Amino acid sequence: MKTDQQIAQILRFFVVLSSALVICYVAIALTPDLLANTLFSVVLWVLVSGLYFSAVLIAVRSAPSRNFTLVVVGFALILRITVWHISPEFTTDYYRYVWDGKVAATGINPFRYAPADEALKHLRTPNIYEKINFKDARTIYGPLAQAGFRLLYGVFGENITCWRATFFIADVMNLFLIIALLGALGLPRHWMVVYGFHPLVLIDLCANMHLDVFLIAILLAAFVCASVNRAMLGLVFLAGATLVKYFPAILLPLFLRRITAETSNLYRWLRVSSYLTLFTVIIIAAYLPYASPDVDLAAGLRYFSTQLGVTAWSPYFLIMKTSGKVGADAVAVAVLAIIILVGLSKKDLMRWLRWMLLVLSAMALLTPVQRPWYFAWALPLCCVQVWWSWLLLGCLSLLTYSVLISYEYIYQIKFIVYIIFYAALIVEFYIKRKGKIK
Repeated sequence: MKTDQQIAQILRFFVVLSSALVICYVAIALTPDLLANTLFSVVLWVLVSGLYFSAVLIAVRSAPSRNFTLVVVGFALILRITVWHISPEFTTDYYRYVWDGKVAATGINPFRYAPADEALKHLRTPNIYEKINFKDARTIYGPLAQAGFRLLYGVFGENITCWRATFFIADVMNLFLIIALLGALGLPRHWMVVYGFHPLVLIDLCANMHLDVFLIAILLAAFVCASVNRAMLGLVFLAGATLVKYFPAILLPLFLRRITAETSNLYRWLRVSSYLTLFTVIIIAAYLPYASPDVDLAAGLRYFSTQLGVTAWSPYFLIMKTSGKVGADAVAVAVLAIIILVGLSKKDLMRWLRWMLLVLSAMALLTPVQRPWYFAWALPLCCVQVWWSWLLLGCLSLLTYSVLISYEYIYQIKFIVYIIFYAALIVEFYIKRKGKIK
């Protein structure tokens, strides 16, 4: 049992570490051209990651404390204000969001044409169109995302700064949703530090403006609802997440199992049928305004799943090298199916959430094309069950940007990243089996 003096000393040390973390992000923000200062940038990423792990280690080993929670929330907000000044130079995805919103605002179905189509020539402006990647691909974002793009374009037009502010607000909302989830589970609220301080969240979701920050917010709302026995509302949120990006639909079986866990067999199947119908009706109703015989709603998904290369040294890549692409697809589907089937037996809320963490992380690892921000999907649930090797993969993934590391060496960099992750995963699994770490 720690004395009050010891607790105060731990909190002061945490404040020092957090302050050092803020200084590092200030240095990143003040670096005039990160792309031209590769070595300096890598040193900063390594330093930031080391400080992050030190802060998380202290937090998860500290007793619940209102003061500790307030300090974590305060520094999480300060870090977000700091990264506001880091230009989003590692991606151009947000230009596609603006483009889709612009197309929809003119009354054109955003699923109908790719940006390069001559039918949209009159909408092209140098400050948006010329910066879009994959101009020959139709949109991959779902109806709820499209509605958001249209709303933001109607309010902010092509003002990227205002668009960016909405992403920051969404991520701040994520902090408080995680606190609500931890509170519902009876866990220390200051464990929010796992997500709130993570470099991948700060750089890829906040600074780089990836849509996944909204997806995570909706998924978190679904998890919170499931934790406080608001089943129907939670299912609506899960449908909403599926209408942003497709993959959350894979969570539906586990979600249905959770919200019907306490009912008898006959009544359970009646509830499952009604909830499944509700989920399906929401999805169909959202897509109906965009559906027509001459519009291929899945064209964007097919493009990105077939035209982009497989991420080197990922689990999918290793399976493909031995079994071919068809074999890799089959193995990925089988592994996910087995995880979900086993997860159907997890009735306890904590076990259920940990299994959700496993499904989200497996989904990110078994996709052919992996982007660093995919690893952020599971980070909120790492606040419930700290998965150190996954946190490490999230930090290391920032080094896989071909714009940060010379593309000449990206294959080798990815090899190093995944080898470190695989080794850390094995070590963590062994130590946890021995019961030596949380």
